[in-house]
Amino acid sequence: LLAKSKITLSKKAETDRSRIVDFSNHSYHRIFSQNSFTLHGRFYGPWWQSLKSDERKHIKINGESVVELDYGSLHVHLAYSKLGIDYGHDNDPYSIDGFDKGDRDIIKLATLTSLNMRNAKYFSQTMTKRLQEDGLYRKNIPFKAIKEGIITKHHKIKEYFFSGIGLEFMYLDSKVTEYIMKKFTTQKIPVLSIHDSYIVGKSYKSLLVEIMTSAFKHHKLPSLPIIK
Repeated sequence: LLAKSKITLSKKAETDRSRIVDFSNHSYHRIFSQNSFTLHGRFYGPWWQSLKSDERKHIKINGESVVELDYGSLHVHLAYSKLGIDYGHDNDPYSIDGFDKGDRDIIKLATLTSLNMRNAKYFSQTMTKRLQEDGLYRKNIPFKAIKEGIITKHHKIKEYFFSGIGLEFMYLDSKVTEYIMKKFTTQKIPVLSIHDSYIVGKSYKSLLVEIMTSAFKHHKLPSLPIIK
């Protein structure tokens, strides 16, 4: 379906010249980890995954402008879902006491890093490296206080922090993506996935919300993130 569809980038978008974007690649493949088909499993490959979010706004599918929706705080909701808990929408998963909204991106990265690491031994070093890569690093970040704040806030799922469970959550979100892809493809409607976000023609926005919601119900995941 993707090969037969006309997926283009309008001239309004200026992609970073330091990146190579292979506009001929319209196909996906899945990458699994540790010799297991139940770890990782996310979809990779097509050229639109090489774009930044503000560039993806200029994609057109069969001549139609697009909309992109994603699941907010997905892996936190998957962690609560794994324990049969609905986290709800009233409390930002990436806000912790003693830190302001300007620290949200750091707390978000720290939360996801905590779910991916197998132990807390090199947490500060790992966070420093990742913040530098993302252009978010600054001096004197209180990594210990952030780590303790995250575990206190999310005490119901504390068993998952520094357990290396992140690859299991990636597999879960890849199953959600697979469901969404199949639903759209069955209806002959192209959908472009960027891991936990999805791009469709604007006329299919309400259908995308409906299918993203049903994907969680289908996989019996009680903690549905905000779809935005």
